Amino acid sequence: MEENEQQENIDSKYLILEKIGSGGQANVFRVVKIGTNEEYAAKVFKYDNDSITNEINMLQEVKQYQCPYIINIIDAGKGEVVRKNRKTKKRQYFIIEKEKNGCIIDHLLYKQSGLGELYSKVIFQKILIGFQCLHKHNICHRDIKL
Repeated sequence: MEENEQQENIDSKYLILEKIGSGGQANVFRVVKIGTNEEYAAKVFKYDNDSITNEINMLQEVKQYQCPYIINIIDAGKGEVVRKNRKTKKRQYFIIEKEKNGCIIDHLLYKQSGLGELYSKVIFQKILIGFQCLHKHNICHRDIKL
């Protein structure tokens, strides 16, 4: 048995380092690509349905617009997800760029001083530019959370 088969992985292409989030439809993991050690985030869906396929297709379409304020999708598919002490299952997933500055919620929760007015304005402006790019191409996000 190869080393990467013994470790938690996605489709034998990405090693799972840690779980960084969870929701009703999916789990999110910090992963590295086998062979290159490039770090990404992976969204692995718990169930198969048409809305997941639509989400993956939409992300791949958005990639072509190359907006600097929209995270790019790196890879997507349906493959074997190997987890320790769990049955190996075929799951839909997509791999996205890992934001180098972390999630905005981390800044809000862990910085005692908060974001500050100027930094908040800059972040908000970048979010609006990202949405402007989506709307320009007739794409509606539909899953925005505070």
